[in-house]
Amino acid sequence: MTELSAQVQPRAVAGIAVATALALVSAAALTPGASPGQAPGCRPPATLSAGGKSGADRFTMLLRVNQLGNARAYARPAGDGGLRGRLRQQDVFLVNTRFPRTDPDEQTAIVDTLRGAFPCNRIFALNGLGANPGAPGYAFALAGNPQVSTVLVDWEKHDWNASRGSAPRRPRWSGRFGHSLKRARRILRRLGSVAGKRVGLAPDHLPRWRYGQLGRVVDAQNRRQQRRRKGFQSVQTQGACQHGGYRRTVRRLLRQYKRANFRRHVRKRRKGRRVVRRIVVKPRRPRLDRRNLGLQISFSDTPNRRARMPILATSPGKASKCVQVGLKRGAGAFLFWASPRSMDALFATRRICRLRPPPSGGC
Repeated sequence: MTELSAQVQPRAVAGIAVATALALVSAAALTPGASPGQAPGCRPPATLSAGGKSGADRFTMLLRVNQLGNARAYARPAGDGGLRGRLRQQDVFLVNTRFPRTDPDEQTAIVDTLRGAFPCNRIFALNGLGANPGAPGYAFALAGNPQVSTVLVDWEKHDWNASRGSAPRRPRWSGRFGHSLKRARRILRRLGSVAGKRVGLAPDHLPRWRYGQLGRVVDAQNRRQQRRRKGFQSVQTQGACQHGGYRRTVRRLLRQYKRANFRRHVRKRRKGRRVVRRIVVKPRRPRLDRRNLGLQISFSDTPNRRARMPILATSPGKASKCVQVGLKRGAGAFLFWASPRSMDALFATRRICRLRPPPSGGC
């Protein structure tokens, strides 16, 4: 992250520091449990997904917001063609600052619109890795906004290589897990020190990556800013929903989170000419919480099965089935890459309607 921080404009860093200080002051006046910018009395979950044994209780939606029109669509009541009545306080709005047709002013307007309509819902920023404050994909976009509680970094090859235009000293992307782990640690540390708030990752889903270990790195960088604070991770699992194997993918990710809470030691003892190996499993502290692990689903209300991208090929019906599969395996948080119109089609499916019935009732 040194090549990124060296090119951040001094005025931008100063503005972020001032906004962060104001956010910390305002946070002190909130009731316990409320995040910065939320109305007094709000009780958002401390984890990414809400608690509860049933899938309906755990089900937490992260809604992608690209433009101001998306925010207005969610803010309108159901009688006016909006989706406000289908959302709960545990749901999260994710402002995609990487969207090419937005600027910092529109991103701020999006946050203000969402906060005015949803005083208790959390607002996250999804940032790239760029060093240009005026361009989409800026690493510190909305980091100083007091209404934004968490900053996620889109951790994939496309964003990494795109950022090299504003950070020419940055090396090429590496898909090797060890390299990526070290780079993520450095970038999250720098982002957390500047933003002063919770940080997390939205990593690509690659077969040989160990997301439990990556989750421990995310938690460790958050604890550097605040004791006992844990971070969030939303893995890009859209391809598994499109092509099949979503059940296997969810089971693998949850198993990795469970195994990351234990350390395996190999003890050797010599008995005569034989060497006896014994594996000792010890718990690791602090523990990872799988409620901070999120999945992703992309879909469209006008799907084209021949399309290669999940957001164009996956139907609302298939998306709802993936949600059902994920909830049965124990997941709770789902980031939906879809427009508000596509989300309306998702709510119309029987599976999701049972999870989030309309205010008038009935599915």
